Amino acid sequence: MKLHSVKRRLVFTSVLLCLAVITVSAIWVYVGTRQAILEVNDDHFQEINEKLLTLLLLTNSSAKKGCDFDAEKVVGDTMKNESTSQSYSYLLLDSNGKVLARSKNAPPEDLIQMRHLGFDNIKDPRHKGIWRGVTMRLTDPQTGLPMWLWFGEDMHLRAEVEEKIVIPAIAPLVITTPFLCLLLVLLTNRLFAPINRLEKEVSRKSITNLTPLNTKNVPTELYSFIERLNFLFHEVDAAWKREKRFNQDSAHELRTPLAVIMLNAENALQTTDLEQRAYHLEQIKRSIKRSERTIEQLLTLAKVDNGLLIDFSHAVDLTSLLQEVIAELVPLALKQSQKITLETEGQTLEIQGNEIFLGCLFRNLIDNAIRYSGEGSSICVDIREENDKIRIAVTDNGLGMSQEEINRVFERFFRGSQTKNKVNGVGLGMAIVQRIVYLHQGHIEITSKNDFLAFVVTLPKVRNERIPSS
Repeated sequence: MKLHSVKRRLVFTSVLLCLAVITVSAIWVYVGTRQAILEVNDDHFQEINEKLLTLLLLTNSSAKKGCDFDAEKVVGDTMKNESTSQSYSYLLLDSNGKVLARSKNAPPEDLIQMRHLGFDNIKDPRHKGIWRGVTMRLTDPQTGLPMWLWFGEDMHLRAEVEEKIVIPAIAPLVITTPFLCLLLVLLTNRLFAPINRLEKEVSRKSITNLTPLNTKNVPTELYSFIERLNFLFHEVDAAWKREKRFNQDSAHELRTPLAVIMLNAENALQTTDLEQRAYHLEQIKRSIKRSERTIEQLLTLAKVDNGLLIDFSHAVDLTSLLQEVIAELVPLALKQSQKITLETEGQTLEIQGNEIFLGCLFRNLIDNAIRYSGEGSSICVDIREENDKIRIAVTDNGLGMSQEEINRVFERFFRGSQTKNKVNGVGLGMAIVQRIVYLHQGHIEITSKNDFLAFVVTLPKVRNERIPSS
């Protein structure tokens, strides 16, 4: 199942979370501020009420000593000195509910509510409002009966004051919310910029464009991911190149056996001698078997290029192997009136290696000498032992090579300027030779002097445990 865009989900979730947090914060500030204002006003009510109560108690004491007790005058004179007296209301009730003193804006008497000590809310049926007040109790000095002093404020007036305080407190949160959401969107887009760039780069990749992705200015979380992608691109590119090289090598390597088969087939068709015809047919059979070996060695080379391990531990008799390769290629040399000789020290010279690879190596060197040395040339294959190594030299007296050509001869598809228009080929033989020499931990040198061209291969008798990587 295809999921929605991570960026969109992140933006949507972030904006919703931001709105939720700001909404909760605004409600918290609103409720908390109103509660704080309520507590402050209640404390102020308590303070004024205690002040009034204290004055009434003092007046009460004076009344006991013979002075008149005028509660309305005491309360009225005290409230005149209060700066906020216009927003406050008071009521002084005797034990029968008679009003002894009251303010002009006092609410209607609700004796049941007003005789509850402490803070309480009283409904005002006239204005459908609510009054917040506090009730305290004292004793009438003349009758000894209880009296109640109620002091409060219209909640409508208090709400107006609360709004003047609360709205400025939550206004910044409400005003900055759109800007914060916009900032979250912009920040998310900026954070996802490397991912968007990576998406564009990957979308441009193809089998012909597997260059590494740019790892500059990428976050840590993406770096390892991009590195892994680059590794995979490298592996795919290497596999693609190996496949192309395998196809090219196959065409190159099968060309020589097919040419030999074609030559023997022509000879068999032209001759009337049964023995000669049988001989040529036998050569065709042998050439087909050699083609099978060629295909086998190409597949083996492909395995090496794919990183698989190849067995190089077998003892290979280079003298016998060179004799077989020369015998295989003699028909091509005779067709151009060329002479091939093998010079040895008359003894078995063995090395540790892979016979199929070595056969491919010598076949390419001798086949190149036949093809490029020209008609009537002489080709000499010399094999010698040098301490713990075997030296094989393939020399011809053909056209030779310039130093520039020698420097580039192992490049794939490179062909010399003197031969590329005269001899069919694709320039892969020497690249294969170099690869096989490297796999056998040897080295190859090329010398060209006085129209003599020599390819000298030096191979160790015993390979190290190390197996060269591709």
